Amino acid sequence: MEAENAFIAARMRLFTVDIRTQLRQALGTRRGRATALRVLLEGPESLTMDLIDEVFDATIGATDDILFARDALRRVDPGWLAIALRPLIARHFKEPTEPIDWLDYRCVADLLDDLKQINLLNIFIKWASEVDDPEVQEVVDDYRDLLGQETPESL
Repeated sequence: MEAENAFIAARMRLFTVDIRTQLRQALGTRRGRATALRVLLEGPESLTMDLIDEVFDATIGATDDILFARDALRRVDPGWLAIALRPLIARHFKEPTEPIDWLDYRCVADLLDDLKQINLLNIFIKWASEVDDPEVQEVVDDYRDLLGQETPESL
């Protein structure tokens, strides 16, 4: 029991220093991302909230860390998460600066469904329905039945 308490105390000391910069850097690299996400799973929810941009980016595309990133986001208050994800989704998909792979659409739709962010999912699927790509349209078809369950608001 003493060893376990010592471990917990040592682990929590990690979060008493400002580690946001190190985690932000680690989340930006393929090599450090998984470790940083595991740290977020053990740290306070506020740390994930502070790094929401980087954690959201880790949920998109073909990465090995999607599940860790989703787990980190599941710990965050759903109301706060809905507000925080709106501009991130808009930046990536409503006003893209480069072409978007269909897999990114799939990852975000799956993420929003997993997080029970149905309103955001409805909006996202409506945007995706305007994309002229048959693979993106498969994503739309998979989620079309969720449309209309809640009144979507404009991002």
